[in-house]
Amino acid sequence: MNAIGNMDSDDLFKQVAEYDITMCGYGPTITAIEYSKLAGAKNSYILNYSNSGDVSGDYESVVGYTSAMIK
Repeated sequence: MNAIGNMDSDDLFKQVAEYDITMCGYGPTITAIEYSKLAGAKNSYILNYSNSGDVSGDYESVVGYTSAMIK
């Protein structure tokens, strides 16, 4: 999430590979970051993070969800 907040697509890709992160949509996220920078965006903000345990109460195995805004 820090890499997304910092608009650092290289770091995001590095972290996904290094830590074997099973992030759905890392390719489109990297594309969105890069396109946004080309279009003049200067900032990215993490709006929210939650996981499936927040709904089910079962934190043994969770799926995380993050929303962000690039401006």
